[in-house]
Amino acid sequence: MQKHGLMPAAVILMATLVAGCSDDSDSGSTITTLDINVQVNQEDIQFGLVRSQLITDAGLPSADFELQPIVASVEANNEGLATIPIPETDIHQFQLTGREADDSRGVTGTTRTCQWVEGCANNVAFGATHPVTTGMDWRTVAFGLQDNEHVRLTPLTELAAELGIQLVYNETFQGDSNLGIPGQQNVWTETGFYSPNSVVQSVSQVSRLFDIDDIQTREPADLTQINEWATVNTGAALYSIRYGAILAAWQKLSQDYVAANPAAGTFAQAVAADLVANDGQLLQSGSSQTTSLAQIYTLAADNLKKIEGVNAEVTAFISSVVNSLEAEVAELNNNSEQLTDIRPEALSNLLGQSTLNDIELGIERSKAFLELLLPGNGNTGFFEEGYQERIVAYRDELRQIGTDQQDNFNTIVQSFVLTRQLYIECLLANGACPTHEGEAGWEWLQSASFSNNVLTINDGAIVVSQAVADVNPSDADDNPTQSQGIDLLIKGTYQHNELTFVVDHTYTDEDERDEILIPAGIRIFYPQAVSEIQDPEVMEEIAYEIRWADFTFSANEGQSDEFELEGAFSQFYRGVLNPDLDADDSGNERRFNIETITLRGRISDQIGDDDANDDDITTLSVSARSLNADTFYPELKFASFNGFLSERTNPAHPDGSVENDLVMYRFGQEQLQVQIADYFDFIVPLGESVRYRFLPTRSVEDDTDLDEDGDRDDFVITHDFERCTLEKNQQGEWLVDRCDGRRRLLGERDIQQSLNDLWEVGELSRVNIDNRGTYFVEWPAVQNPDNQQCLILDEVSGSNSMSGTLYAPVVLGLNSLRFTTEISLDDNDDNTSDPRTLLDASLLLSTPDEYQVNAALSHDYSAIDSSSGLNLGTGDGLDRVLISYDTRGDIADSGSVTIFKDGVSLTLDDGTEETVDSTLVASVRQLSSAMPLPYKFVSDREGNFDRCVLRNEAEFNDVSTLEDAIIPINFRGVVYGQIRQENGVWVARFVNGEFITVGG
Repeated sequence: MQKHGLMPAAVILMATLVAGCSDDSDSGSTITTLDINVQVNQEDIQFGLVRSQLITDAGLPSADFELQPIVASVEANNEGLATIPIPETDIHQFQLTGREADDSRGVTGTTRTCQWVEGCANNVAFGATHPVTTGMDWRTVAFGLQDNEHVRLTPLTELAAELGIQLVYNETFQGDSNLGIPGQQNVWTETGFYSPNSVVQSVSQVSRLFDIDDIQTREPADLTQINEWATVNTGAALYSIRYGAILAAWQKLSQDYVAANPAAGTFAQAVAADLVANDGQLLQSGSSQTTSLAQIYTLAADNLKKIEGVNAEVTAFISSVVNSLEAEVAELNNNSEQLTDIRPEALSNLLGQSTLNDIELGIERSKAFLELLLPGNGNTGFFEEGYQERIVAYRDELRQIGTDQQDNFNTIVQSFVLTRQLYIECLLANGACPTHEGEAGWEWLQSASFSNNVLTINDGAIVVSQAVADVNPSDADDNPTQSQGIDLLIKGTYQHNELTFVVDHTYTDEDERDEILIPAGIRIFYPQAVSEIQDPEVMEEIAYEIRWADFTFSANEGQSDEFELEGAFSQFYRGVLNPDLDADDSGNERRFNIETITLRGRISDQIGDDDANDDDITTLSVSARSLNADTFYPELKFASFNGFLSERTNPAHPDGSVENDLVMYRFGQEQLQVQIADYFDFIVPLGESVRYRFLPTRSVEDDTDLDEDGDRDDFVITHDFERCTLEKNQQGEWLVDRCDGRRRLLGERDIQQSLNDLWEVGELSRVNIDNRGTYFVEWPAVQNPDNQQCLILDEVSGSNSMSGTLYAPVVLGLNSLRFTTEISLDDNDDNTSDPRTLLDASLLLSTPDEYQVNAALSHDYSAIDSSSGLNLGTGDGLDRVLISYDTRGDIADSGSVTIFKDGVSLTLDDGTEETVDSTLVASVRQLSSAMPLPYKFVSDREGNFDRCVLRNEAEFNDVSTLEDAIIPINFRGVVYGQIRQENGVWVARFVNGEFITVGG
């Protein structure tokens, strides 16, 4: 066995200290459900889908790690009204989308009434309805909704929604000349998230831009039923007719814009982009931007004047609105290519003074708590006074012990590993053990004797024997006579300098005279069942497991740095042959990867004592696994522990290498009992080959309510889909080996659409090959005729072979880690209880750049709750930090830090103090800087979210940094600001324009 081959991992305890902020919201309160009536546009859009979307603690619409929105949808009625139940939250978003009719699924298509008197696109007459599925993904975002409240959803609320998530208005923007941060007055400030301030300010701003009292509550008139406004009071009628006229002009402009710019997004998106870029203003007149107020008002007035059959009362209203619009146009035309100068109404009016006071108090508390936790100025940080210094000192002490004992530890572990070599040498020499005198690494060996398959080392200090391993403890046979594993049983004491290592088995009744329960030593695995250790030259060893069933490391007894680490440890090495060579090739050397590591241990400052005399105690649990240890061929005979934790690519298959004929595809048909199925074979000779089966379209009784219409007796159009694995037989034919369960899908079979769906998510273009990595296969793609921003798979037919380019070489490393440690430090004060500190962390890793981490740090708790998947401290006096971060998405990395402290004394701006339980959430969303992004999510013809592929490429250049991230901070359940960099200084900038520095 190669020197240092079976080296287990050294255990290093790292104390993680986190500082942050918190909030005192009542997380245990009951969630109230509200019914909100969402009215779409001017009641001219029928049977649209209205999506309800929560705004998270980060002030962002809820989405998964790929940024696909998480929504609930309700179909609006024939007047565009949808009643939607939502949880009672401060901020909520609604969004409209259309869908096409589908009789096979009982779906009523979305239609729209033409509001343009001279007729709409495709020769649709004024007042006529026509199918519509695109161009209406408008939003409305509201603050402080009440039960049964009515909310309008129009293109103008879309403008407000985009303004509200991008900017907030500050009457005073605090600066600091010493930091080079200028102060400003009456400015829109970039945010990237919704807050109560930005939501109400944006609605006010857009309302004032278009001179409508409230775009979110005012009903816009349906111009095709204009006479209905005859009985409405004058003020309300004038606002509603004006609103309706503007929306009719918008309909006209939108259709013209899409016709002229089929690959550009929607008209509303373009105007909203101008609004944000203009800091909340619009172009008064001119053609330098998407549109101008003068253009909108001119079209609105002209269209109103052409409406016929209007009664006298409404005629007067129309005349008043037209006169007003035309007068405004004249004034706007005097300011060609200039922006408006409009400001939102004061927050005290928009929110109410009481709510505004609450927000200002929340900002003060946020500032006070942040400042309390920042280093310096006598602040205690996350821990109570004096504790942080103690735990840092304890961390440093453990680090020093690790540094001092590292060489001793490595020497002892190498001695343990060499014990296997010595045993096999003695066994094969019929008891004539070599002395290894003078050989490097064997200084620990003083004597060895071998009799009856028992090796005694150093006059009995170490005893080694062998036994058939019970590799299947779940079966009935606890004492097998043959097995693929043989246990080399090692027990005894190893010593090097002041470090002592004692290892033993565990026993059924904790008595070594009883039966061994868990053996200690090295378990050797063979390709077939054996009854004893084999000569490695005769039978290959295919795996190893180091097992310290009951171990102790200790040193410095009686000294100030006395310590003991005790517990149980195992480490499994998986043997792998080179997959690029034949298995029976004589030059194909088996090499070994670390597959799993587990440790359960306890560190104390007293040797041979459980608890009574220990001052400082740490318990720890570690488990880790590599998912590709059985396929990756390492460079060394034995992969090192460092290699287990770090990126190690395969030099035989470098980044950018091309594999010709990586994949093949073909179409065909096959008889399946009474049905003939069409199939598409995706053959990857080096990887997994699959057959996608598409069974014929059928009309079946919907006894499972597949269309979710509540009727189980109707008939629906469906087709079945099946995914099967292909294997190559001895004749070179690719045949079905096994299949997943069939899936029944609504609608008619469309093989090309199904292949496009597979291509969109990378199933056909990103191909993983064991021991190599992921290849990109470039399929031909064309613009989607329904949405020319998006690419779709070009029509595929016949059969073909395609090459692939390796863009993500395989990585041997840590794929999953769970680390739990609890620290108890004795302050030697019998009058106080010693607080405990618990850290529990989980890491899932695909590559060094793609991972998901969740961690919890709890302090001063009385109990532990594991129901969430992490061990969390609970009880009075609790302080806790929760951390989550996810980099698996191609579009954004996201995460959050949630910090809770019990009974915090906060000093407010006026010097008063208050004590509150506080929880603050700092969220992070770091968008990719790739332009364009690889994909986005859009609405398809069925009203569902569909992945819109923007780039048919393997990789995307993302140079974004933390400075580019959006980091909102939420205190007491409300988003009050964000952490960001200004002039190279990290600050917490609040929505009222105030800030404090949080870093250099």
